[in-house]
Amino acid sequence: MLSFFLLLAGACNNKTTTETNTVNTDKDSADHKETATNNDPAENIEKKNESLEAMTPLSSEQMEKLAPAELLGASRTELSSNTNLGTVMVVATYQLENNADLRLTILDCAGPGGAGAYGTLYANLLNQEIKADDEYTKTIDFNGTKAIEHGYSGLGEGYSITWFTGTRFLVSLEGKDKEIIKQAAKGLNIK
Repeated sequence: MLSFFLLLAGACNNKTTTETNTVNTDKDSADHKETATNNDPAENIEKKNESLEAMTPLSSEQMEKLAPAELLGASRTELSSNTNLGTVMVVATYQLENNADLRLTILDCAGPGGAGAYGTLYANLLNQEIKADDEYTKTIDFNGTKAIEHGYSGLGEGYSITWFTGTRFLVSLEGKDKEIIKQAAKGLNIK
């Protein structure tokens, strides 16, 4: 699952340098507020998919504005967007002082393509636990919602956390250090 998400992120090739990270999605947000009474997205997949399908996807330019210019004091070194799968995915890279990279991926789950990605890359994997010799995937509580945590070792060592935020965004942050990733993820305000 996350490997597929990261593979899509690696396919991005349209580089730009946008400096702001706010996008006005109030119209769609107001029209498509959550009606569920609990915080478990897995219990409301069908209702959420219908809501997401009805939303209008954002443009690449609007999505690129969501990636902050700095993360944990590190400047953004790359920014790209991709419109595969009928939705927009933005990837931003930040290089920390210790030469470790943080990779931020933001996917707009609006429209049919985005709703499909929401189900495949997030909702269908909630409350599952997968363990292997050199990697694991599990659901964790994160910032008042559910997130998918993925750790791996072997040829490369790393960690990622993926969560749904606002009414439409699937966000993933990847790097080598679990605590730095969690700290950076808590500092993001993508809505």
